[in-house]
Amino acid sequence: MNNRFADKFKTSSARLQNFDYSSSGNYFITICTLNHNNFFGKINNSKMELNQKGIITNDCLIQIPNHFNNIILNEYVIMPNHIHLLLNLKQTPFNPVETHHDASLTTSFIE
Repeated sequence: MNNRFADKFKTSSARLQNFDYSSSGNYFITICTLNHNNFFGKINNSKMELNQKGIITNDCLIQIPNHFNNIILNEYVIMPNHIHLLLNLKQTPFNPVETHHDASLTTSFIE
């Protein structure tokens, strides 16, 4: 795994070793775009203007609770090249959540 930020700073994982990330609780998540490209739109006059990809992303984010009944989407913000999420994972008898440190999501709008 490449662990350099902007090809300059060496970073290590912020994840806690031996922590069960499928356990209930609040999670702050940041998702960055490939090569920090501005996929989701631009900031104009201090306001985020979503482009078509940003609109699709927004629509998908608000649908998360409809697909995962044990997740509450508390807050989120879409920036030009990243997304911040505050999720609450509710306790269930079985939390079918997979967490992989090196997981990646490839979508049809990655250029």
